[in-house]
Amino acid sequence: MPLSRRAFLASAGVAAGGGTLADRVAPATGILAEALRHTASQEDQEDEPVRAFEDEFRLRRDDRQTYDFEFDTSVTIRYDAIVRWGNAQPGVDFLFFQSDEEFEAYLAGRRARYTNPGSLFGVANVNDYVFQDVDPGRYHLAVDNTDWTDGFGEPLNGDPRDINETPNVPGGSASDGSDVLGIDFNFQATEFNQSTSDDSNGSET
Repeated sequence: MPLSRRAFLASAGVAAGGGTLADRVAPATGILAEALRHTASQEDQEDEPVRAFEDEFRLRRDDRQTYDFEFDTSVTIRYDAIVRWGNAQPGVDFLFFQSDEEFEAYLAGRRARYTNPGSLFGVANVNDYVFQDVDPGRYHLAVDNTDWTDGFGEPLNGDPRDINETPNVPGGSASDGSDVLGIDFNFQATEFNQSTSDDSNGSET
């Protein structure tokens, strides 16, 4: 994930000898100082992630990697992932839950409701999958390498529909937990911007 100008300068300062950049460069004055202050002010106003991380992990057979999130504002979520090694067919499942109760049922191997959008099944490559206007609250994401297929979709931010009317895990396309997988995963949640709400949601290959 590209570093912001400030993050790049900060990392460059540490890498170049342990001190900050300000320790080794004379302070700017006059017009240059004003330009730098203006640039910093603009950067402070840019939308910065509410939560962002990169992860590389080994997902064993019949195992999962889980993440918990809590947002105080509506967010747009973007995640990107690739199975670097291991059996990419049928790949891995990404299961997004908006209820502690449903998440705990899933962990126990029982029937549970995942959100749609937010969840993907049997993928080896997720290319910047995006879903928007996620309400403030507590959520869970599981990167799943098991054969769990007892799930049902529910609308994001809405009351669950009757379980008999919701789609279940797509037949034949979910992970079967048959191999050890090496996964690179990037996650970012940014404050939801209404002006971009007409953008297309999600892409994966």
